[in-house]
Amino acid sequence: MKPFKEFAVNHLEPRFYGALWYIALAMLIAMAIMGWEDRTRFREEIVFTGALLAIVVATIGWIWSGRMTILMTRKNNALALLERLSSEYVSGLKKVVYGYVSEYNEFQEAECEKKRPEMPEAEIEQLLSVYEQVAVAIVHGAADYEMLKQAQFLVFKRIYLGLRHHIDKVQEIDSAYYEYFERLTCTWHPELQKKTAVFRIDGGLFNPMAGADA
Repeated sequence: MKPFKEFAVNHLEPRFYGALWYIALAMLIAMAIMGWEDRTRFREEIVFTGALLAIVVATIGWIWSGRMTILMTRKNNALALLERLSSEYVSGLKKVVYGYVSEYNEFQEAECEKKRPEMPEAEIEQLLSVYEQVAVAIVHGAADYEMLKQAQFLVFKRIYLGLRHHIDKVQEIDSAYYEYFERLTCTWHPELQKKTAVFRIDGGLFNPMAGADA
């Protein structure tokens, strides 16, 4: 079920603007009917209603233009983030980290019969920092939520599952490390949730609020 504010923005808000238009039109027709016998009064009401209608239309256009500007800015920011995530730099980090994760999983399945793989700490920290920044952009509404979720839904899960042991370790020092990345991943994938509360969806964005997702 979509969040109420997202539903309001996508469905109720356009209907509200449409209702304002029809109300102004109904007022114009009502005034025309009531003032038909008195032509002077009729002209005055027509002028007043026309001015009111112009104000309503201008206000609707101003609000809608501002809304569209915000949405387009978010989409452009999302495209810039996706371009960064597909860059040679990030792809190189993923290659190193994914290789380590595969070796680490094999090490765990072998029950210590194999040598523990050496952790590429620098690459791991850099990759997690990149995705923490992406999570912050999503949470605070700086980038389009739906675009990034569709493109990175499984990537977030793969990175989180592969590096969960490292994330847990650094969070013992400071729980703020990779907090946005972890909580956003657990919001998208509730089955991964552990000690941290997920983000509550608010109007298609995310706000860092305590408590479970509603």
